[in-house]
Amino acid sequence: MTYPAPTFDLPRFVQKGRGETLDLPVRSGSPSVVAPASATYSLYDSDGITVIAAAVATVTNGIATYALASTFADAYTLPQDPWRESWALTGLSGAPSPMTFERQVQLCRVAPTMLVTPETLFRMHGQWRTQLPKSRANYNEPIEDAWSELIGRLMGDGHVPNRILNNHSLATIHKYWSAHIVCRDFATDVPSDTKWAKLADDYWKRSQDEYEHHLGLQLDQDEDGVAEEPGVLDAAEPPLYLTDVPWTDYPATRTRRDW
Repeated sequence: MTYPAPTFDLPRFVQKGRGETLDLPVRSGSPSVVAPASATYSLYDSDGITVIAAAVATVTNGIATYALASTFADAYTLPQDPWRESWALTGLSGAPSPMTFERQVQLCRVAPTMLVTPETLFRMHGQWRTQLPKSRANYNEPIEDAWSELIGRLMGDGHVPNRILNNHSLATIHKYWSAHIVCRDFATDVPSDTKWAKLADDYWKRSQDEYEHHLGLQLDQDEDGVAEEPGVLDAAEPPLYLTDVPWTDYPATRTRRDW
C-alpha cells in the first residue's frame, strides 16, 4: 500500500536569525494535498538535542505549517553540522496515525537562493514567453527542478551550498540546466526527434561543461562571511586520483581525512 507522503529531494535550508513559515504538503497519487487533522513540529540540533519539542503546527488549506521564530537558533554559533526536523501528522486519509516525516535541516548564515527566473529563460527564447505558460500550470517548475538537481550535485561532490560566497557563479549552470528540462519536455510532445531534442542535448552538455570545467567556488567554511582564501576559487568537481586515494585513518579510527 502506498501512503501519503511529502516530496523533497534536498535538506531544508534555514537562516539563522530569520523567522519563516515552514510547511509540509503531503500528497498521494494526485496533485491535490492530503490534509492532516492535526500536526506537530520538532527540531533537533546536530547533537540530537531538542530545539523545538512537538510544537503544535497549523493546518492551512490542507497543509501543515509551523511559524519558526527568528530566535530559534540564538544559542548556536556557526558553522553547524546538519540538524533534523520531524513532523508528526495525524488523520491522514488512508494512512496510519500518526505518520512521522523527518528531513535534514541545514542551519545557514545565508540560505542559498536561486538567481534564475522565468524571465531568464524568456531572454533565451522569446517564444517561451507564450509557450511555457501553455505547457505548465506552474512554469517555474523546470527552474525549481534544475535547482534541486544542481544543489544535489554540489552536495554529492562534497560542497555545502550555504558556504559558497559567490552564489552567482551557479546562475549560468542553472540557466542551461533549466533550459534542458524545458526542451526535454517539449521534445516528448512529438513522436520523432525535433529541434527540441537537439536543444535539450545541447543545453545539457553546456550545463555540465560549465559545472565541470568553468565553475569556481569561493568557499566560506566557517560561515563568517569572509572567504578562507580570498582570490582563490575551488573547482566544483572533486579531484580524480589515478593512484591510491589519500586517506589514511579510515576505518581504523573511524576518521576520514578530507582531500
